[in-house]
Amino acid sequence: MNKEFNYVNPFTIKKSYIFFAVLFIYQYMIMSSVFYNLRFGSANLQITIITLLFIFCAYLSGPKIIKSLGWKVILVLYLGLIFIPLKILIGQLDIISIQGMRLFYMLPLFWSLYRVYADDDKSKDKVNKIIIWNCLFIAIFGIIHFFFFPSVVLSESLPPEVQAGNIYRVPGHFQEAAFFGNSSAYGCILLTGLFGIYLSKKKDLLYSIIFIVILLGVFLSVSRWATLFGVIVFVMFIKDKLKLRMRSLLQLFLILILLIFILSKLPYFSLTLQYAFEKWGLSAILSGESIIEQRIYAGRFPGYGVALKILFGDLSHFFSGGPQMEDFIINGINFSDNSFIFLAIGYGVPLAILWILIVLFKMVPIQLIKTKAQFLLLIFFYGTIFSTPALFWDIWVLYVLGIMHVTSMGTTACGINNYG
Repeated sequence: MNKEFNYVNPFTIKKSYIFFAVLFIYQYMIMSSVFYNLRFGSANLQITIITLLFIFCAYLSGPKIIKSLGWKVILVLYLGLIFIPLKILIGQLDIISIQGMRLFYMLPLFWSLYRVYADDDKSKDKVNKIIIWNCLFIAIFGIIHFFFFPSVVLSESLPPEVQAGNIYRVPGHFQEAAFFGNSSAYGCILLTGLFGIYLSKKKDLLYSIIFIVILLGVFLSVSRWATLFGVIVFVMFIKDKLKLRMRSLLQLFLILILLIFILSKLPYFSLTLQYAFEKWGLSAILSGESIIEQRIYAGRFPGYGVALKILFGDLSHFFSGGPQMEDFIINGINFSDNSFIFLAIGYGVPLAILWILIVLFKMVPIQLIKTKAQFLLLIFFYGTIFSTPALFWDIWVLYVLGIMHVTSMGTTACGINNYG
């Protein structure tokens, strides 16, 4: 009787373990840099090391990485690589600011690593669990920091007296950012863990508790975008729970009791929600005022218009973007928070459009998706890039692409198991 025997190269397995290890330790390297910032010139040494480790993982499977990207993507990335020294030569960029040009490369690097090293159900499950458990740690860290050590500032760039996220209803407290220095990034990173639990249909009590803890962390970020999606995913999570058998209903009951107990022990939680309610402009909306007039919709768009007016105002800005440290301000209105525009500021409008059409749309194609949850994840991805500088949040890009890959979302158009 003949039995099929599939040979597995042990070196290939070891290479995948290196990638999983780097995926796991990335956020802890970021955390270590907050408590002890090692420098290598202008760059943070901890972040530099972890970035080089990801590049090393790509080097170990170079031919597969190149094949997965395809010649069109590689050509665009090569044009971006040529563009950097040209921008230095014309005086619009210096060596210190080169690290700010990374948004052109991190997304394709992470995407290709997932395709090469997480190409079966077992490895995908490892990726999902690493992201979920890492998000749990981030949430717990943020919750402890918010309630027990609110006066400890974990970002040198945001001293207490100027933190924009100061919660005036809760003296001495700020919108939680954990060790990321940005509350929106903190909330959006945690959302990847919520999507990981929900989309992978993890129904046991342990993961339900993890879901609630991560959701509490999202709420403490008081980020409008993150909280909105946190509530939506929570409602979908509960909706699925209510369709399950009596055992699952009992689990849900225990989870709700735990949630009520936690909230009852957190004296600042209701005050934080009141602050969020006011910050989002919901009180004005409910009182009958025009939604268009509220910052929840209109706050960023004038700034986007300013940036686009400057980018399309002359050939220099159009082709090469903005000089280093240039402020995009017109009549007191300044640009902020849009990754697509940041891309154009860094690389010029033509190269930014090429990157979006050839790189981004290949890796996360905009297409009809069968399940509502996966469609919501797609909206979350593009909405976050559009409304925040998310392409600069390397760890968010790493985690959200991981969850998309685990759920096989956005990859079928390219062929998930072939590298053509």
